[in-house]
Amino acid sequence: MTTTLLAILLLICSPCHALLAGASPKLQLRVGPKMAVLLPYNSGITPIEIQIIQRQFSNVRELPRVSESFQNVSDNTVHDKMWWWSRTQEVDDYAEPTFRRLFTHQTWERYTGGTALGRLSRLILNWRFDAVLSRVWPIIVVWSSWSFLVSALMPTSMLTKLAGGLGTALQMQGTAIAFLLVFRTDNAYRRLAEARDCWARVVYLCRELVIKSVVALEYDVICDVSRYLCAYSWTLRDKLRTSKRRDDILEVLLEESECRWVSDQRSRPIALLNRVRQVMHRELQRGNLSPTQHYSIDQDLAKLYEIVTSCERLFSSPIPPNMARHGMRSLVLQLLLLPVVLAGTMPPLAVAATVAVTSYIYVGIDELGVQVEQPFQMLPLWQLCHLVQFNIEEALSSPELPLQVVRTRQTDVPEAERFDVDDDFVDPEADRLGLPPMWPRGANGA
Repeated sequence: MTTTLLAILLLICSPCHALLAGASPKLQLRVGPKMAVLLPYNSGITPIEIQIIQRQFSNVRELPRVSESFQNVSDNTVHDKMWWWSRTQEVDDYAEPTFRRLFTHQTWERYTGGTALGRLSRLILNWRFDAVLSRVWPIIVVWSSWSFLVSALMPTSMLTKLAGGLGTALQMQGTAIAFLLVFRTDNAYRRLAEARDCWARVVYLCRELVIKSVVALEYDVICDVSRYLCAYSWTLRDKLRTSKRRDDILEVLLEESECRWVSDQRSRPIALLNRVRQVMHRELQRGNLSPTQHYSIDQDLAKLYEIVTSCERLFSSPIPPNMARHGMRSLVLQLLLLPVVLAGTMPPLAVAATVAVTSYIYVGIDELGVQVEQPFQMLPLWQLCHLVQFNIEEALSSPELPLQVVRTRQTDVPEAERFDVDDDFVDPEADRLGLPPMWPRGANGA
């Protein structure tokens, strides 16, 4: 009996031994969906589809993104040639860490490193480059001039009669105005946080979709999905950042007929996601994707659709404008009457200085809300789109297919949106001024 059982087991297992020996490849049983054939480790052979898409991604990195408002100025670089602060916004974003750039270890070191006295000294020395001060200083000049005229020209007897009761009224009004301004600014920063969360999910979901495609599909399909997702991030950025419809990246990544079709759609990001969904359904029909894998991928695509909707909502529906208008009109009344209360207690110059400081604080709070209410003008979208692209390239790489993903500095992009990936380059002039290095073309492998 024992001998019979052993014979049966040997007969059952004999095909497996033949497979291990490589003698009977026809006996291989396919379990699950078709997968991309992995090359031998460090074979040095790169599939032609991967070579093409890497070349396309390299071309995308070289494309300049020029603002429609300034023909020779890159996006988000604000210049006003008429005033002394003509480089305020650029220097402020470049010399000091801001939300307009992705932080690195070096950025955090500049932001929180050193002593408290050193940080305070930098804040004071760089005050003239402050983005808020550059916007509100004309208002400060107007209110300080008004205060000086009121305190210098109004009779003392009239000021004495008005100061008592008016001072109590202004105290009550000031509390309400401050609450209204802070409430509006807080809502603006909530919008900024939601927009940043949306783009964090774009980075994550695009990487996830490519990884799920790599483990289940052939290289030609994987590359199609990668192109669509890369184009998705750039078209979403352009949709939120500028009214100009750009075709440069689509022309690099897509075929001519497909590029024209996507360009004609009302929402290009949605059109590109539709293409990904069509590709996945086709692969499901062919049997290259299991229902479980297709469902998982489709759920990730649904989240990307949701992100487009959320971004469109944030862009098209601001904080109710009447809230901002009422707050600023109330503040105007407050600042009109404030010098009347102060004039009898201090000299005219001191009154003007006090009102100037007060207007800087209150108007500055409102300006903070104005600057971030349209959150996509504050986010480092150029960097985030490149981060999506880098993640896609890294997802295509594996020990069997070790691709060279080169992150190079760009010289034709705004200083506020440079992607900090390497600190080997030394710029003597920037080092002397205590600024980050300006990367010339050709540096760091570019």
